[in-house]
Amino acid sequence: MDKLRLKNYRCLEDTGEVEIKPLTLLVGANSSGKSSFLKFFPLLKQSVGERVNGVFLWNGEYVDFESFNNTVHKGDDCIGMEYVIDGRNSDFFQRSGINVVNVQFVISIKNGVEYLNKVLISYKESNDKSGVDFDAEYEFNPDSDECTVTVNGIKSAARREKVVADKDSRDLFPELYFVHKDKSFEYLSQTSLKAQKECFGDDIPIGIPIWRDRFMSKIVKKTEIITQLKRQRNYKFSEEELAEKANLMLYSLSLIIFKKINGYFSELSSHIKYMGPLRLNTERYYRIQNKKIDELTPDGDNLALVLNSYKLNDNDVLDEFNEWLSRLFQFTIEVETPPGHIELKIINKEGNKYNLVDVGFGYTQILPILTLIWQTIHKIEHSPNNRYCKFSTIAIEQPELHLHPKFQRLFARMLAKAASEYSDKLRIIIETHSAYIIRELGKIVNEGFLSTDCTNIVLFDAKSEEYETYVHSTTFDYDGILKDWPYGFF
Repeated sequence: MDKLRLKNYRCLEDTGEVEIKPLTLLVGANSSGKSSFLKFFPLLKQSVGERVNGVFLWNGEYVDFESFNNTVHKGDDCIGMEYVIDGRNSDFFQRSGINVVNVQFVISIKNGVEYLNKVLISYKESNDKSGVDFDAEYEFNPDSDECTVTVNGIKSAARREKVVADKDSRDLFPELYFVHKDKSFEYLSQTSLKAQKECFGDDIPIGIPIWRDRFMSKIVKKTEIITQLKRQRNYKFSEEELAEKANLMLYSLSLIIFKKINGYFSELSSHIKYMGPLRLNTERYYRIQNKKIDELTPDGDNLALVLNSYKLNDNDVLDEFNEWLSRLFQFTIEVETPPGHIELKIINKEGNKYNLVDVGFGYTQILPILTLIWQTIHKIEHSPNNRYCKFSTIAIEQPELHLHPKFQRLFARMLAKAASEYSDKLRIIIETHSAYIIRELGKIVNEGFLSTDCTNIVLFDAKSEEYETYVHSTTFDYDGILKDWPYGFF
């Protein structure tokens, strides 16, 4: 599973590594950091794809943290983030035989201006116990576009190679290039062309784009590079020379590997869905807009437009959604279009129809969440795998608001079903105060319908409950009982 660690971020001094499992629940007292942790995901979503001065767009459509100074913990001068990529969640790293990729980055401030200070990327081969295979540091200059790269002890500065950062990139991190003597910009180091030729001879002409996935996946490991070197006709290197040339090859590829990490975060962010704690204000009628809308806003206020787009463009999709609602929650939704308007009606299990205004407030709060979850599942079922990041992420704050306990338990069963059936393609992160949801999940574990490996219950402000760390993770035992949990918490 992927893991996230945040340092000096909001009220969180250091979360430690938090595993993002198919179903991750964040619990704890008010103002303990649960929402701040969850909001990292919509923060990432609103930042990638935008031209940003710095790394994150602190104030956007999904999250308003105002600024770096308002986000950094207690006036510190840097924010640290660590993201551990499970190689099985990425086609590229899985093909490469790399199980874990560790990405750390630090955002700092100088003269009132925030900037990306450094990025650290490391990984080792799946079955190699000898140490880290690739250990790179990319250090950025706040006053220029230059970047210093160090890979397995090989420094770009020592090799008199210039690396520049395109800080106008829309990716999470800048685009990096080696600047060659002829002033051309390339992903590959020119001074290591000899190492590339020694490794691959004439089999791989330099003109072929070396960063293509099929080829790249074969040469990001030391053992594979050394194997290629040994296959060359004039092979005559000592073990020490082989290791040195392998490191030089990895240094040559360092900007391409950096680009792969950027690709991972781009796909991760594009498949993040977020719903905030307060959902739409219900109206009896909604004005029709003649544009196709398929993504819900963070408060779900465009729900009527999304459902009407289903009706207009593919009514079968709306029928599938209603079949899902009926099976799990025993109600359906009807979209009517009186002249110039949209009307949403709830149809209960007895077949009675009511305008959304005329039913309990709980329906209006949960319906956008159910739509968001079903949308994501439907897309997973009908879309091909992503290149870099295989899973979608759903982040939801306080779904239990205004819900009857019975409905909360039904919601928990839906979460368990989704997490179990799509465990390799879906991550659901819920911030909640609901004992009903957590207890129902334990009951489902006991019934054998939810694996303990699929769940992570994360307690914030755990020190107040006499734990050693501020953030404490646990799960259920096979009887559905929370392990190592504070007595009387609920």
